[in-house]
Amino acid sequence: MRHITLDCIARQIGNKLDTTRPPVPMPGKRWPTRVAWHFEIHHRALVDRGTSNVRFQTLTTDTLSYIGKPARYRAIEAFNFLKRANPGQEASNPTTILGQCWVAEFDREGLIAYRDRMDLEVTPAFLAYHPHSAKGDIINAFVKPIFVKFIGGMRLYSHKKKLTQEDVDAYYEWFHKTFKRKLRRPKAQATAVIGGEIVEA
Repeated sequence: MRHITLDCIARQIGNKLDTTRPPVPMPGKRWPTRVAWHFEIHHRALVDRGTSNVRFQTLTTDTLSYIGKPARYRAIEAFNFLKRANPGQEASNPTTILGQCWVAEFDREGLIAYRDRMDLEVTPAFLAYHPHSAKGDIINAFVKPIFVKFIGGMRLYSHKKKLTQEDVDAYYEWFHKTFKRKLRRPKAQATAVIGGEIVEA
C-alpha cells in the first residue's frame, strides 16, 4: 500500500467520489479505515472600523492536523478544537474565526467520505463501515466509544457493544442490495441430540 500523506488527501477534497465501489478495508485485524483532518483557527485584531467595511489583522493561527488510525481521543481533541472557533462573538465581526477546515475518511481504495467548509460527500462504502452513523459526520462517529464488528468477513464500526441477530441480518441484506455482492455467512454447524443434550458434531 502506498504511503498516504495529508497533502495526498487534501488534493482529493472537493472531488466527486465513486459511489458505486464496495468497501475495501485496510489490512489488519482492527481498524478497516483511516481518518485525516486539518483545521485552522485565526485569532485576529480589529484594525479599522470604517463606515463601509471592517478590517482585521491576523495575529496568530492555531492548527490541528492528524492522519492515521481512528482514535477516540483524537476525535475528542478535534471536536474540542473546533468549538474554540467563533465562541459566541458577534458573527459579523468575529476576532476568532475558522480558517481552512476539512476532514476525510478513506480505505485502501481511496476516500469514502469528506467534509469541508462547503461540501459534504458520503459514499455507500462509508455507510458500510458506519451503519449507525448515516449522517456522514466523521469526527462524531468516533467521539463515542467504538466497537469493531465482524460480519461476513467485513469489518465495521458500531456504537453497540452487542449486535442482535436482526442487526446482523439487516446488514447482510443491505450490503447485498447496495453492492450486488453477498457477504459470506457462517456455515451452520451440524448438531445431534445425545442423551437429551444437544452436541455439536
